[in-house]
Amino acid sequence: MRPSEPHEGSDPESPLRNTHTPSQRYISTRGQDNGLLFENSLFDTFTPDGGLFIPEKVPVLTPSEWQGWSRLSFQDIAFHLLSIFISPSEIPPDDLRVIARRSFAAEDSVVPPLVRLSESLYLLELFHGPKGLPEDMELRLLGNLFEYFLAKRNAGKKGKDRHHIAVLDPADEPAIALALGDRRDVSIIRLQSEDEREDPAQGANLAAASKNIHTLVVKGSVDDCEDIIDMLFAVTSRSLGPHLNLATASSINWARTLSQMVIWIHAFFALKRVLPSFDMETNKVRLVLPTRNFDIIACFLVRRMGLPIDKIVIATGERDPLVSFWATCRYKRQVRQGGLPELPDDPSTQEGVQSRQQPPNSRRGDVLVTSSFERLLWYLAREFVSIAHMGDAWNLREAGVEVTKWLRDLVEHDAFGPVYQDITQIGRRNFVAERIALQKLNSSQRSADKTSGKADTESLPADFRWDVCEATAAGVVASQRSLSRTGIKVPHISLAPVAYRKTRNVGKAGDRRASASSKWSSSKGKAPAQRIANDWQAVRAAIAELVESDSVRDME
Repeated sequence: MRPSEPHEGSDPESPLRNTHTPSQRYISTRGQDNGLLFENSLFDTFTPDGGLFIPEKVPVLTPSEWQGWSRLSFQDIAFHLLSIFISPSEIPPDDLRVIARRSFAAEDSVVPPLVRLSESLYLLELFHGPKGLPEDMELRLLGNLFEYFLAKRNAGKKGKDRHHIAVLDPADEPAIALALGDRRDVSIIRLQSEDEREDPAQGANLAAASKNIHTLVVKGSVDDCEDIIDMLFAVTSRSLGPHLNLATASSINWARTLSQMVIWIHAFFALKRVLPSFDMETNKVRLVLPTRNFDIIACFLVRRMGLPIDKIVIATGERDPLVSFWATCRYKRQVRQGGLPELPDDPSTQEGVQSRQQPPNSRRGDVLVTSSFERLLWYLAREFVSIAHMGDAWNLREAGVEVTKWLRDLVEHDAFGPVYQDITQIGRRNFVAERIALQKLNSSQRSADKTSGKADTESLPADFRWDVCEATAAGVVASQRSLSRTGIKVPHISLAPVAYRKTRNVGKAGDRRASASSKWSSSKGKAPAQRIANDWQAVRAAIAELVESDSVRDME
């Protein structure tokens, strides 16, 4: 049920021509690098030219091929999707099937259920993993892939000859620890600013239960931490030594996009099962995102693959520049007082957002948009330049040239554009952006109806009298607006990233979350956070020391 895809591509001289299809070869959003492996995308975070990894080609499946997928289990959907983007020369099919099953079907997690709210509105609940967090499955796949490739690299090696990775990210969710905790040859470095507030519900920020998780508290702000991470990735060229690489578990990592694609495909077929009359050749759905970074590129790619998706509805913040971009062909960063960029409304989506105060010589110095948006910009540019009919190789390079120019303008002028209207027209064919005032969605407004945006709990089942996170509420409001504007009954699937406080599932999900939190603080005790100066060199030295201690323990 994989699409037949010839091995030719943009580079006839590529050594991967005979082992990798175009969808299994990776290139850069900046246009200078190609012929890269999936393994490179996993470990290297950024391409050598400072861009992000994307597949050379995204294949289109026929309706009959999708029909075959509709009969697959959640785990088999994952296997078939991963097989499209990972060559069997990198991970043989039998091994990949095991990874898919371990990542998407564990005993302590549940397949994300689709819950009907109204005739045409459904919620995909993402909080049924072992931590009750939407990233659980994404990060579990990432951890299993790290483990697989590290085992291959370290086969027959001992001591300091073993390859080791340091996963470096700003203050992140406990799901990272669950996915990567206690894995051999992996150290997790959590960089936290001294002014960050800890969420007691997540538990693991300063009380790491796994011995390979380390917290460094920087004497500075969140933006200082971002700058230090930028500098470390830039100056060290992702390497702290001959056998030690820096990696990330944020949404920048392409493997997380693959996980999100699996979840969206599963959501579509879950809808098809509850709507037997749904015809894949004549009917379409709309996918709704609570924020513009959450799954935006994953949604876009499954649409490009031929899944019958009408539009992708994005619930954005009131000041989100994306809405203006579609309307004016210009993208302007919102800047807070003090000269720093306005961050997305949902703090869980801040991976990939860079501070304006960039370190010198940073490879990431011009990555001032989210990772999802940079990838999206490349695909929009790729479709636009193909109008010239100059061939695949030219299209891939020229799209990278366009993206590089836009982001350079963003660095120098806080804006880019106007871009060609054809580019934003391509975007509008795929997306609808709805501005949502998240801070105004108080507890009495979080079951918005399609006309007023105010409370309408009587139209919902009694056990759905809402008290939900802002992201879920924003997605529902955006869905209601979209439904009222289309005038037709197109099914909408929105996301519920966080468990409700009042829901039919709260006992099951809440018990699981409580159990996971207690697991964090039990037998292994607490690992004290290490305070450190606001200096990237001091952080680099601390990371090297911590990794050395992890390596010694792994040898025991």
